[in-house]
Amino acid sequence: MLRIASAGMPGDAVARIKTEATFESLKAVASVRPALAKEQGHRCAYCEQRIIVDEKVTTRIEHFHPQHGTDIKSHCSIQAGASALADAPIEWSNLLLCCDGKVVGDETCDVKKRNTDVCDGIRNPKTAPPDVDTLVEVEIDGRVSPRAPIDVTRAQDYLDNVLNLNHPTLVRNRLRLMNELRKQVGIKAPSPGAWSAQQKAKIATALRSSVGDREYGSVYLALARRYER
Repeated sequence: MLRIASAGMPGDAVARIKTEATFESLKAVASVRPALAKEQGHRCAYCEQRIIVDEKVTTRIEHFHPQHGTDIKSHCSIQAGASALADAPIEWSNLLLCCDGKVVGDETCDVKKRNTDVCDGIRNPKTAPPDVDTLVEVEIDGRVSPRAPIDVTRAQDYLDNVLNLNHPTLVRNRLRLMNELRKQVGIKAPSPGAWSAQQKAKIATALRSSVGDREYGSVYLALARRYER
């Protein structure tokens, strides 16, 4: 769950909601999905798998604060960037693009989340503080734990059980990438203790600069942080 630097709603989408302020109308605007994908680096907002905006590929527009929520408390309003419950379904900062939520025999991301309100545990990637680059820490076993959470216990529960981001398939994918990155930079052990400060700084910089629009960007950042300590 990388922090998303939003570029704002496309102009034609802004024009549309001025005449018909509904989510059904907004999501029908052709520029909406590509714009969401671009500002997310073409990654699912939750699991960080590659997403492609194509009529043959399923992508899902997700509401961080539930589209069909029955209340919007003050912390939810801040997270969603919406001052009123009625505004949340069409508020750009509340909209994320997600994958199809399919893994072997299970569901992930917004498909698994459904109408669950997670605002009291994890932060919205679009409204997270600028100094937070990712909202998850990728551990050395490939599992994710919360970073900068609203509430650490609830956040872990949401990652595990609501978003299912520690599904074995996702864990294996992250661990595989982590091992590949170690090989690429010549890391033969998980501990950076044997490296000089200059070597560690060079590795961390290389990892951070490699994130770009690659899948599982949080893996790059997690490894970089290990070499920045």
